[in-house]
Amino acid sequence: REFIPQLRLSPEEALSASEELFRKRYYKEVISLLEPLEFGKTCYMLGRSYLSLKEREKAIGIFERCEDERAKADLAVLYFELGQKDQSERILSTLQDKRLLSDALFRMGRQCLTRENYGCAIDYLSRMEPSYRREFNLGLSYYALGNYSKALESFLRSLEYTRDKEERSASYFWAYKSAFMIDKERANEYLIKASNGNGFYYAVSSAMLGLPVASKAMRVVMEDESFPKTASIIRAIWLAGFPEYARLEAFKRIREMTSSDILALSKLDTYLAIRLATRKYGYGSLVYSAVAFPKPYRDIVERASNTYGISPALIYAVMRQESLFDTYAISVAGAKGLMQLLDGTAQYVARREGIRIKNLFHPETNILLGVAYLRYLLDMWNGDLVRALASYNAGPTRVKNWNSTEDVYLFIETVPIAETRNYVKRVLYNYYVYSELLK
Repeated sequence: REFIPQLRLSPEEALSASEELFRKRYYKEVISLLEPLEFGKTCYMLGRSYLSLKEREKAIGIFERCEDERAKADLAVLYFELGQKDQSERILSTLQDKRLLSDALFRMGRQCLTRENYGCAIDYLSRMEPSYRREFNLGLSYYALGNYSKALESFLRSLEYTRDKEERSASYFWAYKSAFMIDKERANEYLIKASNGNGFYYAVSSAMLGLPVASKAMRVVMEDESFPKTASIIRAIWLAGFPEYARLEAFKRIREMTSSDILALSKLDTYLAIRLATRKYGYGSLVYSAVAFPKPYRDIVERASNTYGISPALIYAVMRQESLFDTYAISVAGAKGLMQLLDGTAQYVARREGIRIKNLFHPETNILLGVAYLRYLLDMWNGDLVRALASYNAGPTRVKNWNSTEDVYLFIETVPIAETRNYVKRVLYNYYVYSELLK
């Protein structure tokens, strides 16, 4: 990144590089790369970068001068956020691209939904082109208002637009919740259908019906201590003290990797095994399932569990989502290690708990601090696991300003940050799986 100002890139190369930098949240670098270039070609990405840096006025100024329709759509949403609905509607009326118009209306509808202004949400969502997210979020809005018949209609209509089993499980689960408020006997058929899918709502539905969440493949016990040929090469590099080179070499040799190699490597580097299984065999494959939910650092996890009163299943669920068991993981925000702790958070918890930090990447230190922080959040929320998990990801200050509903599923769906919403669902899914695997 430090060499970006010295690079001589064509406008096309600069735009391509800026998209990758933006994806990695290097917004200042995007601005320094694009500002010298022709405004008409760069204004949309410039505006988004200033907006991501919380410089809203600069972003609005750029979007107002930008002819790119994407910028106009973003500007309409910004005016809506600021309460300038007339300005917002004026811009919406000029959008020619129906997809952009629908996306802007969706974002406005979601803002209303997360602010618990459900009538407003229905107004904006109803103006969208038919789609899964339109119908699903209309269903949430009607459900929150207590109009369960309308909610059921919307959730069932959303099934016409589902793209995968995860979305189908979500639609059927919410159809179950809506139908349960009208006719409890009829509701169960939707719960059964929700359990025949994937993802968070599949796990919830299966658990409610007393069905297993963890597949048989997830219960594989590897007793063979031998390492196949390719795995042995990777192991030798790792044991020589070069774990990063071992990972690079493993991906170079992925074509010659067998399922036996990946299963063997899971005993050495769980993160690497999961990544290799995903790349070679695909998410949901038998090989992936066999390595996807490992239980490393058992002694440390048990000790942290006993010290802070948090189940090993929950510790593993958080650890898996935070780092995929990569001891060396560092996020864009600077969070470190297995439990992805920021330096400030780690130091605060260390002072509270009397834990000495020598190396935040050290598994024992990182796990103990992460579990102690999770205990702190659970106590803050009086045992409310969902809000504690949301706080672990987004910070407790933000969560205190979110939806006050006592319905945990409605709270999850109205979390305003998509990353946090998905994080909570994935951790809870992991929790269901580990709860079964650790029985």
